[in-house]
Amino acid sequence: KEIGQTLRYKARFKRAGGDAVVADRPFNVDSISRASMGDGAVLQCMEPDDNANRLQMTLVPVGAGGRVFVADLKVTARDFSRERSGSVFGCSESSHQIISAENDPLKGTR
Repeated sequence: KEIGQTLRYKARFKRAGGDAVVADRPFNVDSISRASMGDGAVLQCMEPDDNANRLQMTLVPVGAGGRVFVADLKVTARDFSRERSGSVFGCSESSHQIISAENDPLKGTR
């Protein structure tokens, strides 16, 4: 997608014990990636060792000429805020990202 275009994607949350609810990070990042890079762009999206602070992805974005990318994301900070009404909240996450290309573009592709 281009800058300024609206992304439409599904988000999911899950229970984390007691009354706590947390974002289903692999599902949400997968969904955002598909919305922005094409439906078939995500080959894999997982939390290694069930570590909620890490995410590993294998990607083949539309328009990348068949290049396969591996992305390793590590959360470095999180923040959360709630409106007074309690029905609206905001959240943010900072991460360190290492992205590497696993191959050269395929001939005859764009």
